[in-house]
Amino acid sequence: MFKNESIKAGIQKSFESGRSKIADKICYGYSKAPDGSLIIDEVEAQTVRFIFDRYLAGDSLGKIVGILAEKKSVLLIRQGQVEPQDRRRASVQ
Repeated sequence: MFKNESIKAGIQKSFESGRSKIADKICYGYSKAPDGSLIIDEVEAQTVRFIFDRYLAGDSLGKIVGILAEKKSVLLIRQGQVEPQDRRRASVQ
């Protein structure tokens, strides 16, 4: 067995046994319900859907990141957290 096959087998075994540190992480767009199951976080899911839609439309990852940064800076301005002249700085935070 090659090293990468051994690593894959070890990861799969830890997932199956429930001891995986990776399996405990919650992906963006989901949250945990009181019973421990995953539920969709609709606010975050909108961003996830946007990313997939733009990617399927042919946008590069760099372009998608730029659009998301611009959306974030506009949101911060609307919420009064950043002044319009500080937009560029807000988009990179």
